[in-house]
Amino acid sequence: MDVFVFGVGRSGTTMMYRLVQQAFLHKFGQHFQSTYEPFIWNRTLFDGIYENVLTHFGKTASISIEGIYQHLALPLFFGATDEQQVSGNKFLDHFSARRQSAHAHVAKLIRANGRMRLFRYLNPSAKFILMVRNPVDVINSVKYKFSFFGEDFYPSDYPRFCRELAGDIIMHPANATWARKNAEYVYQMNRVALEFSANDERTLILEYDQYMGNRSCGAAAVCDFIGINCTQAILDAAMASKGPVTRSIALSGTEFSEALPYADLHQKMCKTFRVSTSFSVDKVASRYRGACNQPDIDTSYEGLTTNQLRRIVLEQKQELARLKRLCDTHD
Repeated sequence: MDVFVFGVGRSGTTMMYRLVQQAFLHKFGQHFQSTYEPFIWNRTLFDGIYENVLTHFGKTASISIEGIYQHLALPLFFGATDEQQVSGNKFLDHFSARRQSAHAHVAKLIRANGRMRLFRYLNPSAKFILMVRNPVDVINSVKYKFSFFGEDFYPSDYPRFCRELAGDIIMHPANATWARKNAEYVYQMNRVALEFSANDERTLILEYDQYMGNRSCGAAAVCDFIGINCTQAILDAAMASKGPVTRSIALSGTEFSEALPYADLHQKMCKTFRVSTSFSVDKVASRYRGACNQPDIDTSYEGLTTNQLRRIVLEQKQELARLKRLCDTHD
């Protein structure tokens, strides 16, 4: 049994990955494989229960050079004519139905929404879970954490993102601010994933707001989908299962206003694909309006190699600004 969790970062993918791990523990004990975002992280180091591998995050030695190479070599949006790139690819064989291990496999992939066709080609029998979430909450959550376009680790994906989307892109690159670029990424990646999933009977689509509104019901639906009895332990894990949590509003007023049109597109997209959701543009607007008091992101730091280094730089900038204000007051 293989279960692959898809979704852009900050869409509840870690939460769902942990839930499936808990279900696998109930059914298989410790005898299953785990893969956590292999296009960045060393899949050998991260082959374990999420809580047990947390110490590996943020370390240079934990990064997968092979994974980054494969990410850069593969199209962001995998089409039917790209299947020749799969032949003889040992990295991708790890996800195939014919891999040597007979153990069940759960994987989380946040750089593969446009590549679901590829993973279905590799593994026709795997169960896919697609997490989708509205762009405003996603970019609020990702701000200062990492870049969807990968500048933390490699040259930006943004040029090829635009090139591969071609006529489907909404915001012309010349007019794309940080908020617009990232909101477009979330919307477009969800769109292509939903277009695939709508015609794939082995994919379960879960909209984040709907799932969070009733996690016990959502967990039961997931267990039913993957064919595992939903025990109280699994339900308890669903109520407690979270990845890194965003508890505050990080967006500036400008960033929020630039991202809001994509929330409207998200709502219409959910309706088009008949995705059950409790999200509404009015709800998200009422939550953010008047509360977006943070400065615009300083994109000159987007290429720093670690989140920790970025935090140090930003903290020092804030301290310098505080000292300057103090000096100005005394003058």
